[in-house]
Amino acid sequence: MDWFLDFRNKAAGLWSGHPPDHGESPAGEAKAEANRALADQVSVRRLPGAQAALTPWTSRAKVLRTGRELAVSTNLDTFRDGLSAARRAGQALHQSLILRVQEAAELELFEARCRSEVARHSLVSRARQSMTEQFVGELQELEARRGAIPPEILDSLRECAFREYMEHLNRISRSENDLRVKAALERA
Repeated sequence: MDWFLDFRNKAAGLWSGHPPDHGESPAGEAKAEANRALADQVSVRRLPGAQAALTPWTSRAKVLRTGRELAVSTNLDTFRDGLSAARRAGQALHQSLILRVQEAAELELFEARCRSEVARHSLVSRARQSMTEQFVGELQELEARRGAIPPEILDSLRECAFREYMEHLNRISRSENDLRVKAALERA
């Protein structure tokens, strides 16, 4: 309820033709003086009207009535201009907020892509490392059996192990390229 009383008191101060005081500083006093001068210039109460109320058919009463209507119209136009300026400022702030949100979202997407690329690269590197270690282990195992296995069979086993190793590497390379193409298509 206090806010209503504050609002009513401020409104009463504005209707009295004098806006509320804006502080003791020179800038506040100058602003208050400018506001008072503007309020006095556009105030409908500034126009004399006591005599016009007694004789509404006279030309002076008609001029005063027209002056009042023009003053009210000017006040309404000023209010509308202020309202449209506030609306435009709100729209500009809204657009800047949207741009900031878009920028933050794009930055987050870029960081997520970077993290996924690092994860993909480490996964592919570990798979290659594991396959290489497995291939080297198979070759060492075959070399350990050199005397027990005839050389032709040993050569064919080495060739088979090498072929499997190359097939696995090619499969990893194809999947890596497929991932790169897919990622490039998603970005475009």
